[in-house]
Amino acid sequence: TPTPTPTPTVEATPEPTAKGPCDKEVPLEGATVSETIGTTSLYATADAWVVCDTFASQDGGVPTLLETHPQAAPYVPDRSTLAISTNFLGQGQAQYFAAGKVFDGVDVIEYTFPDGKTVRAKTSNDFWVMDYRPEDGPLASGDLRGLKPIVVSVEGPSTGAGWSLEWGKDTCAQRNHGC
Repeated sequence: TPTPTPTPTVEATPEPTAKGPCDKEVPLEGATVSETIGTTSLYATADAWVVCDTFASQDGGVPTLLETHPQAAPYVPDRSTLAISTNFLGQGQAQYFAAGKVFDGVDVIEYTFPDGKTVRAKTSNDFWVMDYRPEDGPLASGDLRGLKPIVVSVEGPSTGAGWSLEWGKDTCAQRNHGC
């Protein structure tokens, strides 16, 4: 008896990729996601990059955008590049995050909050993200009155520095919505 010819399989046409909240907000024409850590993504073009985080959009708000940076501009650790975005959800959840492209010569970025919690930034190839979501205390409830500054330390073979981030001044890094 002849061997039956197998029926060829047909690949299904994939559904179009759904656009996420950041895709609608990123101000860079033709930007694509180059890396993502948690809810935070690095969008880039040949000329510039921007960070977008979707935590704040979980309750219907807009995602959070940080400062757009030209690719050719210097990007070094300082108070502005390490500043924190402060976000709150209607359900009483809080997020404190900072992110950007990896700094040359930096191995460790750590943020020490006034509740005593130290959070080390996570890195991936060319991207770093620090994301702290306290579960109790004044940082979780958003009662930021009278708190000590957040202390940031940056370490690496070519650098070792620290900064104090003041509440209200260095904790509203988002560019597209209020704190």
